[in-house]
Order: sequence, then C-alpha cells, then structure tokens
Amino acid sequence: ARSSRTGAKATTSVLTVVQSEPEAMMVRGLLETAGIASEHRATQLGENFGGSYEVLVRAEDLETAQSLLSQDE
Repeated sequence: ARSSRTGAKATTSVLTVVQSEPEAMMVRGLLETAGIASEHRATQLGENFGGSYEVLVRAEDLETAQSLLSQDE
C-alpha cells in the first residue's frame, strides 16, 4: 500500500505489550467490543524468541483504549 507524507495511512500507537499472542487476541477482542480497531505484532524480541506482542490502536483511539484496559484490570 502506498503511503504519503500527507498522512494517507492512519498513525498507530502502542497500547500495551503482552506476553503471548493469545493474550494479544484477548485484548483485541475487548477493544473490538468497544468499537476500537486494533492490530498486534510480535516485538523484535518476541519474533525471535516466542515472546511479547504489541497491541496497537489508532492514535486517536489511544486514550479511550487505555481507559477501557484500566477498567478491565
């Protein structure tokens, strides 16, 4: 996909880092129920050693997503 300097691609922010892909999927499921789009990716360390994953949301959804996660703890 092409990206331009004018911001054609939405900016994402790291919401949280979790220890496994199933945990990342659980966080994403919670976000989805609140209507917040998300994605996850292995961290550099996680990719090499089966470790942690970052859960990302759109920058404009970050504050709402953080609030939602803090309520779920």
